[in-house]
Amino acid sequence: MAIEEYVYYPLADGCARFMEVFSDTTDAPLRCRIFASQLNEAPPYEALSYAWGPQEPLHDLQCSSVPTRVLRIGPNQKNALLSLRFDPAMNPNPRILWVDRICINQDDVKERASQVLLMHSIFRRYQQALVWLGQEDQNTKDAFDCAHYIFENGLGEREIFWKSLAQFKSPPVAFAKLKDTLRSLAQLSYRPWFERAWTFQEAVLPSKTSLVCGKNSMHLKCLETCLDPACEQARAFFSGNAQLVFSTRETFLESPRQLPPDDFERLLSFRRHTKASNPRDIIFSLLGLFSPSVSLSLSPDYSTSVKDLFTAVAILIMRESGELRILCLVESPKHLRGEAFPGWVPDWRASPESYENVLHDRNPRSGYQATRGSVLTYDPSPDANELHLYGILIGTVTQAGRMNDFHAISDFYLPDRYTHTNQPITTALRQAQTLNFDLDVGHVIQAGDSQRRILAAFFDLPIAPRLSATSFL
Repeated sequence: MAIEEYVYYPLADGCARFMEVFSDTTDAPLRCRIFASQLNEAPPYEALSYAWGPQEPLHDLQCSSVPTRVLRIGPNQKNALLSLRFDPAMNPNPRILWVDRICINQDDVKERASQVLLMHSIFRRYQQALVWLGQEDQNTKDAFDCAHYIFENGLGEREIFWKSLAQFKSPPVAFAKLKDTLRSLAQLSYRPWFERAWTFQEAVLPSKTSLVCGKNSMHLKCLETCLDPACEQARAFFSGNAQLVFSTRETFLESPRQLPPDDFERLLSFRRHTKASNPRDIIFSLLGLFSPSVSLSLSPDYSTSVKDLFTAVAILIMRESGELRILCLVESPKHLRGEAFPGWVPDWRASPESYENVLHDRNPRSGYQATRGSVLTYDPSPDANELHLYGILIGTVTQAGRMNDFHAISDFYLPDRYTHTNQPITTALRQAQTLNFDLDVGHVIQAGDSQRRILAAFFDLPIAPRLSATSFL
């Protein structure tokens, strides 16, 4: 019999698709039923989050009562569904899942955009989120058992100085294996799932998330609890992507389940390693974490050019923050020169290793803020390549480098002495380095404090005679 491709029918407003994965034995073909439902009328379901991975070779998923009507799915998706479907001897019932690759018609751009706006609701109405990390290896079981033990005994708390498992009953691994096991736990955070664009939102939105690796599972909180013990006992470090998931999830669940607009810039900045097959998803994959005002400003539209979308993001961040910190995130040279990308707009496709910031803001919440108290003023330009700003014109940056590299000072043709304090230039630069500390906005430096003299010297700048407009191209 000829194989037929499964045909998607259009979704009504407020509807989403779900799949019933039928229970079966391990070696049986995958079978499911796909159905649509209004979200508020959907039966209890679980949301599956996974890295798509390579899509070859393709595997058949029988998705109707007709054996020859199939969807073609990739290897990682097949392995996830095989692992998650129930064994009929244990549970004969089907498992109802929401799976993006199956429940959204990937060939329908409008449907994809409309379903992006429903992500927040989809991940709030689930029973739990299931994160598929991939197949297990020889260390997975010990790693998961150890994570459960650390979590259940409160060993991951910072105030506990954890030296040995010997003081606890029935440890899951021998002390001799502890370091290797903790390293295996940390290595879980380097699996592809932590690198993908959409999985970040899928990890933060749900209040209950289970990690699944082969036949092993644990709550996401178990893995987070192991962060400090792994670092202290085995010098095993969790990936930056995993740590960002943990910190953002904590903020999100403690807030009214939405992040402040200022965090949009922060997440984009820290997630420049993220991987997305469509660069627009670098932006769209975060919208469900923010208020509707952000989603409306950046309405998911896959027909929008990457240039126009990233420009809209830059304008939104400037408007919401009232500051120009976004300019500190612009790469130089531009990531892809052939696209005529605006020079003042960060290209979020550029990884941190592919550029060196010309402007750098070490801590945007510190007291070192030249524009404090002033209101950001800029004119919309009919030419999106230009940003028109109003401010004090002090000078022009002709070279950039690290101020702590005193061996390279001669390369910058600096004067021998710093004009405002008449100090040797190397002494002045060393004093400037002492400003490399966090200074709260409300902090007052008392008279007589050595920092007061340093600050006074370096903030004694000449005042420009007039305001001028500056264009960034």
